[in-house]
Amino acid sequence: MLASMLTTAAVRPATKTRIMYTSFLSYGQLQEYLSTLISNDLISFDKALQTYSTTEKGLIFLRAQHKVEDLIHFYAVPKQNVKVQDQKSRSK
Repeated sequence: MLASMLTTAAVRPATKTRIMYTSFLSYGQLQEYLSTLISNDLISFDKALQTYSTTEKGLIFLRAQHKVEDLIHFYAVPKQNVKVQDQKSRSK
């Protein structure tokens, strides 16, 4: 969820409404998550434009998350051409 919010605000500065709709959040959830992102310096708020932008720290977080997702997909994909022996053939 947080990554979705950061991605939305990384493309271009985003309003609360845009973040809420692209991340499929209720207004209450949006407020809670924005508070967490701001307090951890992952997203910043521009008072003049009333928009949010992903910070450099937020971009680093996104890159790290993408690397973890890549690793998960790499190791979760079943390996091809691997023969699994059943119990009968092992005991012979």
